[in-house]
Amino acid sequence: EGIKNPSFIERFGFTPDTFFGNPNLEPETNKHLSIGAKGVLGPTTWALTLFRDRLQNEINGFHFDPALGGFTAVNRDGKSKRQGAEVTAEVQLGNTRLAGGWGYLDAEEDDGGREIRRPSHSGHLSATHQRGRWLLHGAAYFVGSRDDLSFASWPATRVRLGDYQLLRLSAAFQITDRLEVSGRLENGLDDDYEDVLGYQTPGRAAYFGVRLNF
Repeated sequence: EGIKNPSFIERFGFTPDTFFGNPNLEPETNKHLSIGAKGVLGPTTWALTLFRDRLQNEINGFHFDPALGGFTAVNRDGKSKRQGAEVTAEVQLGNTRLAGGWGYLDAEEDDGGREIRRPSHSGHLSATHQRGRWLLHGAAYFVGSRDDLSFASWPATRVRLGDYQLLRLSAAFQITDRLEVSGRLENGLDDDYEDVLGYQTPGRAAYFGVRLNF
């Protein structure tokens, strides 16, 4: 069993005509139960976790209050429920390490509706290879579709945010013991997605760097 106190912003934050803090917030309480297993099969390590959470007084920091004319934070009535599973695996093949994971989440609000911004399915795959002075890494991420709230009209309506995939690539070369050059590519597929409705995320971007150790 755990407890989460409201943040300073949730209690006392203020942005004119946008957000008003709520000093009367109660702490969240959470009853958590999890069971897991892990093992080794040859070069592969794996882990499986099943979990269940029951939240009381969950804090909603995006509640629109018509009386205030803006957003505030409130404690939800009733209990919120979250349950799911996570599985991960990693294998070492010579100078190459492969890893992956998948998660399933069933998250319900106190009224029985699905919690916003929480995908049912998510996962990742990655590969890292060391060869001489080179270190190469690639990773792919998947985030499933999820609900969000649109405040384009009142009362707010539920909308569906589509799933998305992200590709990240990086490489580093050790020129000397003290000098390293590196580069990485973020969102290599240039996927157009939103984690929060109305807030666009960065598109494809490349970065280069030099690190000098003294």
